[in-house]
Amino acid sequence: MWYPIKNFTLGEARTFLRKDFAKVVKRTKYLYVERKPKKSIGYGFFEPILLCLCWCDFLGALYCGDGKNNRDGGIGSTKRSKRFINEVLGALNPNYEKVSDDLIKVYRHGTVHAYAPAGAFDIRRSDKGQHLQRKGGKVTISAEHFLDDLLEGTKYFAKNLHNGPKSLSAGTLVAFNKARKELA
Repeated sequence: MWYPIKNFTLGEARTFLRKDFAKVVKRTKYLYVERKPKKSIGYGFFEPILLCLCWCDFLGALYCGDGKNNRDGGIGSTKRSKRFINEVLGALNPNYEKVSDDLIKVYRHGTVHAYAPAGAFDIRRSDKGQHLQRKGGKVTISAEHFLDDLLEGTKYFAKNLHNGPKSLSAGTLVAFNKARKELA
């Protein structure tokens, strides 16, 4: 449904988020959390966290996109990722706001640019009680619960996406469509 690149209606944008994009998150949870891997390859811990944070960048672009890339004065991937984490995931779980800097610096920048988290880390396959808790200078992330939160955050974003004034305000269809053009 992503192509062709054209302005989505509000219904099309919500359908894309709730159905098309949500499937990617559900498949990732199935592959990395629900399905037991062969012993020879083991569980992948960096992969689902990396994917979630890259999707926070993508969803952040759709949430607060201005249609410009970073070199042309756009908001840039770090700021839009953090804004999505703080404002959308943070609306569902306030702990995201407390740890968003760590998520971006340690987990996103580290795994995207250097193959592994850039600093102390604690990734667990499933641990709701410790998810997003800070201990000893590191933030614990539960892959299962990060994926669940991202799925719920995507639904929350779709539900709250609106046709507001013809501005680039976050969460508007105008911002969503501007970002689609930038990302194409």
